[in-house]
Amino acid sequence: MYGAKLFDKATGGISDAQETQLNTATSNITSHATLINDLQSSQVTQNTSITGINTTIATNASNISTNTSAISLNTAKTGISTDQATKLGHIDVGSAINLDNTTGNITTNATQIAALLIDTTNKFAMTSTTAMKGQVESNQVDIVTATNAIASNVSNISTNNAEIVANTGLIATKSAWQGNVDQAPRNSFFYGRRPKLLGSASTPNIWDIPATQTAITWSGTKCIFNGSLSFDSATGYLTTSSTGLFKVQAKICVNTTTAQRVAKILIKTSGGVEVIVGKHHLSRHESDNNTFSAPTIMGIVRLQTGINYLFYVECDNDGDGNVVNYMYDNNDVMVEGLCLPNGYTLATDYSPV
Repeated sequence: MYGAKLFDKATGGISDAQETQLNTATSNITSHATLINDLQSSQVTQNTSITGINTTIATNASNISTNTSAISLNTAKTGISTDQATKLGHIDVGSAINLDNTTGNITTNATQIAALLIDTTNKFAMTSTTAMKGQVESNQVDIVTATNAIASNVSNISTNNAEIVANTGLIATKSAWQGNVDQAPRNSFFYGRRPKLLGSASTPNIWDIPATQTAITWSGTKCIFNGSLSFDSATGYLTTSSTGLFKVQAKICVNTTTAQRVAKILIKTSGGVEVIVGKHHLSRHESDNNTFSAPTIMGIVRLQTGINYLFYVECDNDGDGNVVNYMYDNNDVMVEGLCLPNGYTLATDYSPV
């Protein structure tokens, strides 16, 4: 024998040395297989990363292309023409506006200018079409200022006219003064129709005049007064808020069927002082002929503020006078203010009161 047996033909087995060698080879094969698997997995991962990187590169390339185009466009915007440069040179910092709001500003200003429109027949019209043609900037500012002042003055004049009319009661279309005479008193007046005894609930067509002085009033629905004069149909009081000279005309239609009588109509103060009296003779013949007499006040009196004046009637010789008071009969009263020279002082004894 030259050494230990490697193979036992009789048993068909292997020697210990061969078995050891075989196990070592098997172990090496397993280790190599594992290493190969690890290498393959690592390769797959690397392939995936490469795919993602390629995608990112493609996206970046697209963005770079877009940015390049934008840069090119923006670079073009930095250049302006000679015309544009000239126009730009006329704008200083103090006159600069927000260019983003130019359209809105123009619309707003056009509206404001239109609101200041003046009659184009005889004044400068500030509209978008006439736009201050031929006017330099300073003149335009002056025109705008003047236009505002004109509009303000027109408003003030209108207000003042209204106040003048309200305060003086003058008709706006007529002069307040004629020569040296103040016309304001002419705006004070009192008109009335259809008298009745004071306290009477109705206004009869025929009513008797008492034999003593008895107060009357005038139909409330027929009374008109203005200015300083006022009339209360319930109390029969005629008053004035301004002492002055007044023309009085009052008339009643009266007849009688008996003996001759004297009918009167007069104005007295509430204190009983007679101010002015109108009287007329009555005859029964007038009644027989279906006619009447007309006692009348026609005169000028001084009426004083703070005094109540009343109208009275009376029929002397035991009464028996009848007021004919139909709607068509002219039983009426008229009191009107009279004008006096400027600075004239009316005497306190011009009338009894």
